[in-house]
Amino acid sequence: VTLDRRTTSEPLNLNALAQIAIETLQRGEGFQAGAVQPVAPGEILLPWTGILSANRSSGPISGQVLVRQVDRTVLMLVVSATSEGASSVDSAIATLAGSLQKLDGSGST
Repeated sequence: VTLDRRTTSEPLNLNALAQIAIETLQRGEGFQAGAVQPVAPGEILLPWTGILSANRSSGPISGQVLVRQVDRTVLMLVVSATSEGASSVDSAIATLAGSLQKLDGSGST
């Protein structure tokens, strides 16, 4: 989970939410964003792919980021898996989505 604080609580459009997620994740090796999927006002899913490098080997990784604007804060829940676990990403997002919220007024999660 990550967050991005904004200077205003004005609602961001879907493309702006996607851009925040892309800018947060683009440092990842081989990161490629998929098509934005609207979920609700102020909320999107963004599928993505990349490369996981570990223990002198690398392989494909994929996932989704759930992006939700809450007032001046943009919350991001990132779920990823290697090819063996890719079929579990959707259910993980569905299970965890309800818990993505600000815990207090400070913008912390």
